[in-house]
Amino acid sequence: MPPKRKSIVFNREKDTFLCREVLTVNPFQNYNSWNEIADKITNKYELTKPCTKRTVADRVQLLLGNWKKSENASKKKSGENESYTEWESLMIDMTALKDEQEYEQQKQVDQRQQKSEVMDKGKKMRDQAMFGMKKRKREYFSSSDEHSEYDDIQLAEMDKFLPNEEGNAPQYVQEDLEAVSDLPEETFELTVGYDITNRPKNASAAEKKTSSKENQKNQKKKQKKENISDPFLELMARKLDLDEAREKRLEREREKNEEFQNRLLYYIMNQKKE
Repeated sequence: MPPKRKSIVFNREKDTFLCREVLTVNPFQNYNSWNEIADKITNKYELTKPCTKRTVADRVQLLLGNWKKSENASKKKSGENESYTEWESLMIDMTALKDEQEYEQQKQVDQRQQKSEVMDKGKKMRDQAMFGMKKRKREYFSSSDEHSEYDDIQLAEMDKFLPNEEGNAPQYVQEDLEAVSDLPEETFELTVGYDITNRPKNASAAEKKTSSKENQKNQKKKQKKENISDPFLELMARKLDLDEAREKRLEREREKNEEFQNRLLYYIMNQKKE
């Protein structure tokens, strides 16, 4: 039969050693430090069954609980009987160390909670301000002055680059297709090279090549004359202008948003100081 393993049995001597180690290591700040205390107790008293951090932590909690309930603790707190024994000094110091650590932990929790409340308050104020800005924006654009009419035109132009509610192609794409469909037939003849409907059925390869070259020359001359008034180029130029206007408008919106966020942060900081 194997020998019985020796485990920890606490008494006043072992409790005193335990309390001294607690004041040295301060496991209330780092829970894993209880392992260090448990190992020291195991080695000091040559335990065959190692002491665990759960054992020493529970023992300290029990000692502090009994101390707070005792008459000696109330006397020391009230200032009576100013003489201290070693055990009483250990209990007082451990209680103060534990209370201090609990205060620091609660302080960190309160700071995180306060920060979260400030952030939530700031988000609500931001959302309310953004809603007010959108409302004022709609009222501003619905006014009858010249400036608002100009902005209405700009907004209408910008909407052309967005898909409609049904998810169809943007308006400017549809306008391009309609513009191309309205072009005269000769434009398509220039694009192809020549009208294939008028080509002789038995035309030779040389005739085809000559006809193609002539049509290409005519196309280049035509393009040089009508380069400025080319409908497709006009559409592309218009699209580029609208893109540039859209970027400028978005940049102004971003600047306004940054300015609003800075003002909101300044307001929150002032509210916190007050």
